[in-house]
Amino acid sequence: MQNQELHNFLFKLYDFTDHVADEAESDPSQESVRILTLIFIEQYFDSIGRGEISQAARESGADAQQALSEAHKRIDELRSRIKSLVTTIENTEHLEKCARETVAQWLKKNEAYGK
Repeated sequence: MQNQELHNFLFKLYDFTDHVADEAESDPSQESVRILTLIFIEQYFDSIGRGEISQAARESGADAQQALSEAHKRIDELRSRIKSLVTTIENTEHLEKCARETVAQWLKKNEAYGK
């Protein structure tokens, strides 16, 4: 993916988290899946995404410092949304169970496709 395209895509991923958070607030039927999606995206940005944004901006000729500053702002907003959503859950055991089941289902599917 070209650097400018990657830069734009990563910021669109932040926009997507706004949509997912809005959906989690308005439709609690899939709240755990949506919250986990947000948590995984936050983890991605926390561990490597901000660096990729900075590098893509630098390599495309954009202001890397400004891009990184915006990325920090957006990840802080994402964390705030996640915390707000999690505080509405009476018991986080369901969220933890959903995470375990999601990973177990993926591993089972992956094993079936891998053979």
